[in-house]
Order: sequence, then C-alpha cells, then structure tokens
Amino acid sequence: MKDLLAEVERKFAESPFWQWLGLEAHHIIPGEVQLKLAIRPEFLNVVRSVHGGVYASVLDTTMGFTVRSQAGCPAVTVNMNISFLKATDQGNLWSKGRIINMGRNLAVAEAYIYNDEGQPLAHATGTFKIIHSK
Repeated sequence: MKDLLAEVERKFAESPFWQWLGLEAHHIIPGEVQLKLAIRPEFLNVVRSVHGGVYASVLDTTMGFTVRSQAGCPAVTVNMNISFLKATDQGNLWSKGRIINMGRNLAVAEAYIYNDEGQPLAHATGTFKIIHSK
C-alpha cells in the first residue's frame, strides 16, 4: 500500500496544474488526504480575497487525490457541489479530503478548506468516476 500511495503522490506532483498552483501533499493514507496551498497575490479577486475558482480547484484536486489514494487508479469528476463559507486573503489554505462512499465505478468524497487557524473556509462534495485500467 505504501508503494501505491507514493505512486499516487508522484503522479499528482508531476501534474503541470498541480505545480503551477503550488499544492503540497502533507498527509496521505488510503481514503484520506491533506494538502496545503500558500496564498499568492495572483489568487486574489477584485475584492482582494482568494478567488472561488482557487477554492474549487483545491477542493476538486483534494477529493480526486483522496479517491485515487483508495481506488489505486485515476478518477475524474462527475459532479461537485461547493459551499463557500469564509473569505481569506493571506496565509495558507489547508484542505482535507475523505471518502464518503466507494463503489466499483463511482466514489463520493468530501473536502474542506481551512485557514491556518483551523477555521473552515469552504466545503465540497463530489462524485468521481473511477477509471479502471484495461
């Protein structure tokens, strides 16, 4: 299992989007992942808080990583629902994902984003199609 988790982390770390965004993996076990993103000025919107699209990207990536950490193969987002709870403009975004339900072909996951003080900033649930190797 340790080799699988290392391979999953390596695949995500090689992603050009992951690298551009600046995500860092902090905790990975099957079905549970924690990521960190340092807030940069280019993430801020016209009201000078982190753009909701950044939140959405972090939540989607966290849930996808979480699903893959348990399924052992890629998964793609089918549906995602987000609740934006609080704005921020500095520090780090910490995300934590977990599996709600894992089937053979579909998984349901959830993720939260927290600030450095542990206050929730956003919550999402998502359904993911598991892509089995042929």
